[in-house]
Amino acid sequence: MPKKDKNATPTISLPAVGIIQNVVFSKKEAWAYYKIGSVPYDFLTNTGRARLANDIMIAFSGLSNRAGKNIDIHILVTNTPFNIDSWEEQMYRINDDWNGKGNRLETFENYMRKQTKALKRKNYKKKVVYLGVKLFTRGTVSFDEINMLDFGFTEAFEVVKKGISSIFSMPSEEITSLERSRANKDEYEINRAIYGSTLRGTRLTSEEILLIMKKMLYPSMPSPYLEVNHEERIGLNDIVLETGAIIEDHRRFLKIKQMINDKEREGYRATLSFSKFPSDAMREPGGIDPFMYLPTMIGLPFTMSARLTLMPVETMKKDLQKKKLENEDEIKNLVNSGQRASSSVINTQYDIDKLDYELNSDNLPWVSGNYRMTIETPTQELLATAIQEMKQEYAKNDTVLTWTSGDQLELLMEEMPGGELKVGDFAQLTNLAIIGVSAFCYGGSVGDPIDEKVVLSRRG
Repeated sequence: MPKKDKNATPTISLPAVGIIQNVVFSKKEAWAYYKIGSVPYDFLTNTGRARLANDIMIAFSGLSNRAGKNIDIHILVTNTPFNIDSWEEQMYRINDDWNGKGNRLETFENYMRKQTKALKRKNYKKKVVYLGVKLFTRGTVSFDEINMLDFGFTEAFEVVKKGISSIFSMPSEEITSLERSRANKDEYEINRAIYGSTLRGTRLTSEEILLIMKKMLYPSMPSPYLEVNHEERIGLNDIVLETGAIIEDHRRFLKIKQMINDKEREGYRATLSFSKFPSDAMREPGGIDPFMYLPTMIGLPFTMSARLTLMPVETMKKDLQKKKLENEDEIKNLVNSGQRASSSVINTQYDIDKLDYELNSDNLPWVSGNYRMTIETPTQELLATAIQEMKQEYAKNDTVLTWTSGDQLELLMEEMPGGELKVGDFAQLTNLAIIGVSAFCYGGSVGDPIDEKVVLSRRG
């Protein structure tokens, strides 16, 4: 009888239990996912980058204001195989539109030949950005759905009764018609905010979302396309069929085995957390390399992810007022008992005063965020080397990447569409600037498809 591998992980249960169009249902939540248009970073001046960062902040602010409450966000930045021939054709078309057909310079022709050859030789991959927005927690009642004028008292009471009974039921893999209807309504509002903003988000299809999940289980391997032709709705059986893998949890990394064309392949992945940003990282672009763009500049394969909660200023002010009263009571108790205020109490009061000033001078939402980087390699040795190199590069910008142990499987589940925050040890409370200057939606310098409208509108 073969010896059991002590690192082998039991069959994993992915967060998603169903996908309908661009909405992912887990047992607990419903999330909508979009593909975000990327902007060619190296074609922008510092003024253009600062303007774009400001526009991104406004877009997320609009998303938060539309919801009027805390809203959970999932940012996923990864790479995908790139159609170089299509890029070449697009570049020639843009050149002809600008300069007229038959007016191509010889230097431009030479550049295109060399660039196309280099991209094909290096098997260039394109940076792709996905944005997830939590729609609701399953089992909760949406009172927005209840309108006495439309339902009448009897019908409204039935809706509330069904909603309350579902709160006390066990998490279910079944997606009810009521949940589908609620998801459609909530997603419609989110889509209006994302599509019409600087983010230029477009809805993902259910197959695209399933393929994203599948690719995460093929680290540093060619990911096969989906085995089954799916329609707009994907059930749990489809998800299980497409996302099989043998995963070994080695605490600091995951070793994943897959069968590809009757041949066993293996890949390695490790997720690191951003535990410290420089104090001046939230300023206008120019001085420090954007932390979600740096891996593109280095050329290493990577996936960046973030789990964020956008908090409206009014919500922050209420929480701060509560904390302020609690700290004042603690100070009074210390004074009445004849004790000196401890350094922690003094520091807390300092932080409260500082945050109070920031909230009163800026009306943008705030962000509680956890930021990750996942590195994938074909061997364990290359993984350790790549992680060391990446940590050193970030250290040059006074940014700390922390490689934790024992939580790699949880971090994989957190990264999946429809997942939730699993490891909150490195949560950072900042203003919206961290998203604006992160460069999460910036494309690479050479080879990325160019959105002509964006380039033309940001020449300055």
